[in-house]
Amino acid sequence: QERIRQALEILDAGFRFHNISVELKCDVKPLKIHIVKGELVQALINILNNAKDVLKTKEGNRWVKVECFEKGGNAIV
Repeated sequence: QERIRQALEILDAGFRFHNISVELKCDVKPLKIHIVKGELVQALINILNNAKDVLKTKEGNRWVKVECFEKGGNAIV
């Protein structure tokens, strides 16, 4: 969850500038992910930037929802 929040903080100004709401919904229990430290943040930044690029061209209610939870021993984002 810390890495997800870190990615969202980096992109926060861009989302706000384009009036795009971001909702983060994560399980209370921390998720354990085995990955090189910066890779998850960079992957999330790329995905969220792509979403922002598409949404900023749309009219109406614009939002992104990020969920994270554990299922079957796997972390799902």
